[in-house]
Amino acid sequence: MKNTSPLRLIPTLTLLCWGFALLPAQAQSAPRSAAASSRRSIGGGSGKSTLLAPPDTLRIDLAVPLTATRTVEDKTYVVLLESKLVDQLYTISAQLITTPIPALPLPNPNNTPSAPIAAASPDKKDEKDEKACAKLAALVQDLRNTRQEADVSGLSAVVREALAADSCKDNALVSKAKAVLQRTRLVVGTYTLKKGQQLTVVVTRQTGDEKRTWEQVFSTGPRGTWEVSYGFCFITPVFNKEEVFFAAAQPAGTGTTTGTTYRITKERDDRRLRFAPSIFFTWVPTSVQANGVGFGLSGGLGFDLVSPTVFFGPTFTYHQNLKISAGIVGQQQRVLLGRYKEGDIINDNLNESQLHEDRYRFNPFISLSLGFSQNPFERRTQP
Repeated sequence: MKNTSPLRLIPTLTLLCWGFALLPAQAQSAPRSAAASSRRSIGGGSGKSTLLAPPDTLRIDLAVPLTATRTVEDKTYVVLLESKLVDQLYTISAQLITTPIPALPLPNPNNTPSAPIAAASPDKKDEKDEKACAKLAALVQDLRNTRQEADVSGLSAVVREALAADSCKDNALVSKAKAVLQRTRLVVGTYTLKKGQQLTVVVTRQTGDEKRTWEQVFSTGPRGTWEVSYGFCFITPVFNKEEVFFAAAQPAGTGTTTGTTYRITKERDDRRLRFAPSIFFTWVPTSVQANGVGFGLSGGLGFDLVSPTVFFGPTFTYHQNLKISAGIVGQQQRVLLGRYKEGDIINDNLNESQLHEDRYRFNPFISLSLGFSQNPFERRTQP
């Protein structure tokens, strides 16, 4: 039975690693870099409004200061603005970007005039609900007249309680109260946030010399991070083996001349592996960071920058600091010049540089890389 060298299995293992790394469950497809933004001016009654917020809603309450970034899951949301003044003009800008690469906003003005509120018709009232209707009308007027967003939430709650009591039977007044409540809320839009994106909503109100601005950022967190590790790489010459030649002196009388001649002879090299210290840059998706175990993609460079060695391949990572990679390496190898071949008889004693040229060739590699805090291959002088 023919023996199979373990080194012959490295290309097969490399292909298997590539297959695992590209599995849909593990691969983190980076969202296409894009930005979606809108900018519009909203008056008292414009925009799509609702009293009941739909599910998966991101609320922005103008009654409280908005500073910190809120972390949310990657899904589709409706952004809802709350506690806005009824009859004031707001400028709203919503920008969805893919982080960490910033994208340019695309303004899309959409100024819509305020919808008029129908005045309450003088329906006949019973004495029983006259007081309730007067109270409701006063509350609605207070809600319309307030000039501080911080007061809107409390006044809106009182109006809702009055409506829930169902004491006022003036249908026109009740409709007016509901319309005013609707105008304290505004659906900014529907946005789908993918992993590695953030939505920034900026709301501005200008009233005379007073200008107020609210900004809220919703982030799904980073898609992943680049991690640096130092690799102990082993290259096997399965595809291309470096062959070095030299000029071996021949006995007198060999060849067509009477002087000393030389035969181009190949050096014997029984090395099956070549060691190459390197530095690796590995993309680790957020899902792998959370689980501690998974696959990523790595690119690496050898420390000899005069004749750089380049590595690329899938990587199995274990809790960030331990990584095993397998893939393809491009490296310089010495190749016999085309005008010579093994066994040629020459008259000059040519040295190695006169017999060879450098070419980049590809071979498989396997490496173990560790997340050291500093370069372990760097020579340090003793103090």
